[in-house]
Amino acid sequence: MYKNEGKNILRKSSHEIGNTNETKACKYLIKMGYVILARNYRIKSGEIDIICKKNQTIVAVEVKTLKSCWDEEDILYLISPMKRYKIKNVFANYLATNNLITYYNTRFDVIVVLGDKIRHYSGAF
Repeated sequence: MYKNEGKNILRKSSHEIGNTNETKACKYLIKMGYVILARNYRIKSGEIDIICKKNQTIVAVEVKTLKSCWDEEDILYLISPMKRYKIKNVFANYLATNNLITYYNTRFDVIVVLGDKIRHYSGAF
């Protein structure tokens, strides 16, 4: 809780904001015809925000929250090479654990949330 001109105001933590925006992303994906398979899938080496499926493609989705407008080129820099590496390893674990490796195509997407605006970057990396 922070004080603002003598009044107590509550601010959401970055974890709460991230959770809220992941929920927005899930609702968006469902509206676009995806089925959510997992949310916050976590193993020792990392986490994937959302794993979903549409037709014969299983998608690992990283959700990013921005506080200001973005340029299309900025999306390339939102996820570091190390984060991409971890997401790919976690995704491989999910696919192997659920015996899905040979049955589906796979893809890595990014969803960017800025307030109520959502942009979906299919095949982002």
